[in-house]
Amino acid sequence: MSALPAPPSPSMLQPAAYARHAWQRWTDFWFTPQPVLMLDVVRIGVGLTLLGLYAALGTQLLAFYADGGWVDAAALAELNQGPWQQSLLTHLAPGWPQQAFIATAVLGMLAFTIGWQTRWVKWLVLVAHLSLLHRNPLIAYGVDNITASLLWLLCLAPIGQSLSLDRWLAVRRAKLVDLSHVLPSATSARAGLCLRLIQFQMVVFFFLAGATKLQGASWWHGHAVWFALTNYEYANIPLSWLVSQFWIVNLLTYATIVLELAYPFLVWGPRRGWLLAEAIALHVGIAVMLGLYAFSFVMIFAHLAFVRTTWLAQWREAWQRRFGGMEMIYDGHCGFCKRSMAAFLAFDGLSQIAVRDFRRHPSPVVSDAELELALYLVTTDGRRFAGFEAYRHAVLRVPGLWWAVPLFYLPWLSRAVGSRIYHWVATHRNVISDCGTGTASACAIPHDSRAES
Repeated sequence: MSALPAPPSPSMLQPAAYARHAWQRWTDFWFTPQPVLMLDVVRIGVGLTLLGLYAALGTQLLAFYADGGWVDAAALAELNQGPWQQSLLTHLAPGWPQQAFIATAVLGMLAFTIGWQTRWVKWLVLVAHLSLLHRNPLIAYGVDNITASLLWLLCLAPIGQSLSLDRWLAVRRAKLVDLSHVLPSATSARAGLCLRLIQFQMVVFFFLAGATKLQGASWWHGHAVWFALTNYEYANIPLSWLVSQFWIVNLLTYATIVLELAYPFLVWGPRRGWLLAEAIALHVGIAVMLGLYAFSFVMIFAHLAFVRTTWLAQWREAWQRRFGGMEMIYDGHCGFCKRSMAAFLAFDGLSQIAVRDFRRHPSPVVSDAELELALYLVTTDGRRFAGFEAYRHAVLRVPGLWWAVPLFYLPWLSRAVGSRIYHWVATHRNVISDCGTGTASACAIPHDSRAES
């Protein structure tokens, strides 16, 4: 009988095991599924930055980027040396074609910011931004290149599935079928990959910024920040107080270098939150002291790509504990009421508001007679809010509805006007519901309309 082969020694297994472990760590780092939420936060920041850069120019856009403006086609040919510095504007005839392109670009940036048709609008915005950037390189600076690189990564990402009009429409469609339905949060490996790419972009940016500063003598001597603050183009704050407190300039100079060199290495560790807070403080300081608002704004949003999913879960739980749950009790026989509730609840991304149809499930807290007259909101501690006050209570406590806070909290005007509007809609809700069916006779509202049972 032949002898069995000897088992492999531990030393022979170790290289293969190490290789498998390293490969697993590599794939986990790059391709672990992540929520798309923070990608859409970055999307909003980039979109608002682009609108600030272009839409704020108004009619001057044509002076900067059209053939009849400051840089004509002949001068542009001398400025653009590289084969990648292309602009669609150079292929359009002067006049209305270029004007239409610029108007479409700005509208696309607006759609990108609010998240409408994001799957294809993001590519339109990327092409438009690059075309405008390369049409007049004389006025381009760092923020233009940063937004372009972020845009490219966002185009590869599954954005538009959170904090967007696209998401609101999807949730609304689901709730029109069942108001209690909750769409799951969008999560994917592609989102995780794109978040990592944005994070690496920030890491490389900070490391190169810090390494470059080390080549300047003024940074070693501790007064580089003073040169920036006294630059005529960027000076944005009074400086007389710093003359007698020059140690502050030294501190800001050295702290900037330390942060930029430490950030690429420490931001991956357990103290990430402190690094992010310091980086955001740095850019707030740049905005205040140097007036580089657009640059600081987009950089702050890019830093948010490092926010951990565990932090989001903790913040969500803390928010829900702080404000508790809410239940909205509505009339299930009213089609208009259900459509309005679907649109309203589509903004409740944290699922703070539960719903109850008092026709099928009578409320133990509010009587049917009261619910015939108005919608009610009931909190976990037993407080009741009727009609306009129910919406007013909710918008302040549901983050997705904060955009409506000015409408519901204007002094005196909100309650005076809003209560009347709600009362009229509530007393005519059945007629409005019938009108939604398309029957012309159903739209005739009698003068003495009352809520029907």
